[in-house]
Amino acid sequence: MYWPEHLAGLKAALDAHPEAVLAYSGVRHHYNRECAGPVPGEPLQLVQCLHRRLPERWTERDELESDDLERLYWHKLRAHGAFVPTSRVSCEWVDHPHQRDKLMREPVGGINPFRQHYRVRTPLRFHTTVGQLIDEPGQYGPARERADTPAARDGLKILLVGELAYNADRVLALEEAGHRLWDLWMPKPYWYNSVGPLPFGHVRELPRDNWPRAVRELQPDLIYALLNWQAVPFAHEVMQATRGIPFVWHFKEGPFICLEKGTWRELIELHQGCDGQIFSSPEMRDWFDTVVPGLSRSKPTHVLDGDLPKRDWFDAPPSAASTCTSTATSRTASGANGSSAPAASRRATCTCMPTSTRAVGCGSSRATTPAGCTAFAAPTRASCAVPTGTTSTTRRAWPRSPRPGCR
Repeated sequence: MYWPEHLAGLKAALDAHPEAVLAYSGVRHHYNRECAGPVPGEPLQLVQCLHRRLPERWTERDELESDDLERLYWHKLRAHGAFVPTSRVSCEWVDHPHQRDKLMREPVGGINPFRQHYRVRTPLRFHTTVGQLIDEPGQYGPARERADTPAARDGLKILLVGELAYNADRVLALEEAGHRLWDLWMPKPYWYNSVGPLPFGHVRELPRDNWPRAVRELQPDLIYALLNWQAVPFAHEVMQATRGIPFVWHFKEGPFICLEKGTWRELIELHQGCDGQIFSSPEMRDWFDTVVPGLSRSKPTHVLDGDLPKRDWFDAPPSAASTCTSTATSRTASGANGSSAPAASRRATCTCMPTSTRAVGCGSSRATTPAGCTAFAAPTRASCAVPTGTTSTTRRAWPRSPRPGCR
């Protein structure tokens, strides 16, 4: 939201400082707080800034998605000149649930809320200021690029409903067995609730608009609904609307969360109304039998963890541990001029333990020290040289500090 004098004030600041490439104003944020520069813990926001026309371009989706505007663009401008303040609050950074940074940041936001909101149909390289690097092109490239498995003569049309959580590519085992897969995803996923469009391919997506009609037209042989508490309301809705189609309910976590969220009735009706059920453990199966006596004997019942990785990831022999030296960089508070003070660095040795010689996206190695490892240097990350053939994880290496000039 701009004040009437906002753009004129920014242009005047640039006119007064020919050496500067960007001017920024103070900003109101979070209802009634004000800052002369960046909001505490955040980069300069778009609403605050006016910059000169330069050949530099924003980092685009094919290269990286991030909530860090400094990383996406501002650092490119800093190489051309200074950033100057107007020293006046003349705009507001409005707080609302669909802000890009909120959609991107865990635990409520993350890669899956981002993917669903923006309808991203390609694999993402995704790295936020609070999360790990996720490299879907690297992780899922071979699976995505291969041809579809020919349908088996006795193959089924299977409709996946809800969300897939971790290790979502495990469902390709069904496609590789000659079945054909479609999906219908729940709304409002959390970061770990894997929803489509799926980055590894080979699963067709049903339209969310008027999905009952799409299901009737598809006429699936089986509906496989899953997995965690967030999917319970939508899975229940689909079960009620598709009577006559065999419906399998796979549940992992957790019954007590459903009690807390007010979806206990729907959870019990899913188990009672489905044609087959899968529990995540024998203990979960036995516990449900104490709640609904005889439940596990009333219909076909199976026990299978809902997040198991696909077997392919374990086919290669394990690699030996590699040692690398990391430099953990602590970012100091930014000044009122939007710049960062010199960062303090420390060096540490960590041991990266690749799970196999085959890369497993960003999860192929885990660092044994808090410094962590990262695949590329960034001013807000701990960094280290990663052994060839592995990818990496990263951990936050600094506390967010308030910036001067805020009240």
